[in-house]
Amino acid sequence: MIVLESSGRLTDRSTTVVTAKRLEIAGKMLGNSRLVATLTTDGLLKVTAAEDNATLTYKKAAESDPPITIEKGAIRGGAKVIGE
Repeated sequence: MIVLESSGRLTDRSTTVVTAKRLEIAGKMLGNSRLVATLTTDGLLKVTAAEDNATLTYKKAAESDPPITIEKGAIRGGAKVIGE
């Protein structure tokens, strides 16, 4: 499991790429930040807040994996959460 604590932030033009079974983003995604997540079998994605033009893109590691569980908090402005 990977957890970005509430004091952590993804901001400005940062790009983060991660592979995990569980990904929890307790901090904010702001600005033009991008996060690309690949989630393995029985994956869970939890995002607390995304604002401005932040983009979170997620996908399953294998096409045969079951659907990813997604928990979205406040997604505001032009922020996006996109499944592939």
